[in-house]
Amino acid sequence: WPHLREVLELLNRLLADTNFKITLTTLSIVGDLLHRWGPQIISVVGAIVPGLVEKLGDNKIVVRQTSAKLFFHIFKIVQKLRT
Repeated sequence: WPHLREVLELLNRLLADTNFKITLTTLSIVGDLLHRWGPQIISVVGAIVPGLVEKLGDNKIVVRQTSAKLFFHIFKIVQKLRT
């Protein structure tokens, strides 16, 4: 996917939106991309990490939990790649 980095950068900008539904939908899309592309996405996942880190401190618990789950999924993918 040649434009995957640009897609993740766009999603990172959407994570900064103050609208709860936009944030949650964006997190869902990021999760779907991670599940679908797995190891192929790791080389460009850095484009979305700043937004995910910011959402770990969000006021809404569901946003914090979803962000943490995405990080754990990223960690699992990286761990599989190292073994």
